Amino acid sequence: MKKVIMGIIFLFSVDLYSSQYTDLMTGNGNTLKQGMALANLHCEKGAGLLCLALGIMYDTGDGVKKDGAKAQKYFEKSCEAKEGQGCYNAGVGYYNGNRIKKNYVKCYQYLDKASKLGDKEAQENLSILCQNNPWACK
Repeated sequence: MKKVIMGIIFLFSVDLYSSQYTDLMTGNGNTLKQGMALANLHCEKGAGLLCLALGIMYDTGDGVKKDGAKAQKYFEKSCEAKEGQGCYNAGVGYYNGNRIKKNYVKCYQYLDKASKLGDKEAQENLSILCQNNPWACK
């Protein structure tokens, strides 16, 4: 049940953002391909919000072919740039095992970082994770 709640919260938050990122990538007369190339370039240079946007697009298949591994990669890059939502999304990927192999220890690490960056969903889900899997929260 708690796993389902985490998944629903994640999907709801992703849906709120996905179409606006496609619009963002195609702004200034860019094609989606050009916009994504620019976003990727800036993501590689540490622009966490663009990494998050790319992760959401690949996770939802919005404007691109759905690719969980790429989504996870971009969420982790977003987290490296101290974007709480990126850390949260990376943690959820490790919790659910839908984009990457399930790993509760890594889930804890990403949710903990997101929590420290002020992400409220991460704080709530970190508590659930540690209640159900205390060994992962050391």
